[in-house]
Amino acid sequence: MKLSFNRTTIDEWRKWIGVIWFVIEVNLTTGNIFGFPALFKVLPQYGVYSSYCQSSNSTNSTEHGCNQQTHQYQSALTLGIIFFNLPSVFVGILIDIYGARFTKLIGIIFHVIGWLALALVKSDKNKLSLSQLSYIWMSYGIVMFFSAFLFLDWKFPILNLGYTFDSKLKQTITTPVDEVHSKTKWYEQIYRRIGLWEHLTNPLYIVVVLYLGFLLMPNILLSVTWYPWVYYINHNDIKISDNYTFVFNMAALSQIALCPMVGFLLSFRANRSLKQKLLNAAIAQTCSWILNIIFCIICMFVNSSFIIPALIFNYIARSAIVAGSQAVITTLHGSSFWD
Repeated sequence: MKLSFNRTTIDEWRKWIGVIWFVIEVNLTTGNIFGFPALFKVLPQYGVYSSYCQSSNSTNSTEHGCNQQTHQYQSALTLGIIFFNLPSVFVGILIDIYGARFTKLIGIIFHVIGWLALALVKSDKNKLSLSQLSYIWMSYGIVMFFSAFLFLDWKFPILNLGYTFDSKLKQTITTPVDEVHSKTKWYEQIYRRIGLWEHLTNPLYIVVVLYLGFLLMPNILLSVTWYPWVYYINHNDIKISDNYTFVFNMAALSQIALCPMVGFLLSFRANRSLKQKLLNAAIAQTCSWILNIIFCIICMFVNSSFIIPALIFNYIARSAIVAGSQAVITTLHGSSFWD
């Protein structure tokens, strides 16, 4: 039997292949934030901020006090986390104006620059140095470049794909609203709460964003404080600290399974009514708050027996916030905005 594929069939297959590929790509490119704790072990080997180490002669040996070096690493990694999350404020605006492909090409440029800067760190004689790993990861930008043109579109007349997503739902309803927006000046839209400003100035939306933002901070900053914390708890035992850091990095993979589970819980009977949606969101918020409070309390204890519980509660709580925040915000926004 002969199979025939028309243009529409090929485009539909390309959409689904693109979805699967981008799930893999996002986890590969954004998961490096969980590798921050490992840098506390790696960077000293390359002499980064070595000038902050002070040597002190004792009776039997020479000890090095590198607390200031560790503080410099923490400051640098905290700044890195800030820049890791800050662009998310502007990404949606760029995608709306120029399309997803254009925005991704900008991200590829920063991807290459960032890994190139790390690759220029002085190499050593290891079989696979930090510089070599950085060059390998930087070359992944080539794959991202091709996937941008193969699966994503933009709002320019050249090199457009043969398909576009349906963005004209409820056109008869939204057209009069769009005419009102075009006739209203931007500053009038703010105080009159027209369009997007109706949602951004919603008190409930503001409380949710602030709540989730502050709630997520302990989980994000744990990647900066993890290695110094376990290093101090285990009486400066480097081997044990490295093992716990490896477990910390590998435990991040659990979020791939936990985030969809949170999404399923939030969608439970959500199509029945708005009250059910708000109830699911309230339950998710409350559980996230309880989990993070427990997590913060656990990290206050200076005892090695609390390391594993901290790992467990950290990733359950983080998954609840990351997956739940998106569902909560989409629930609070009106349907006309998302159409």
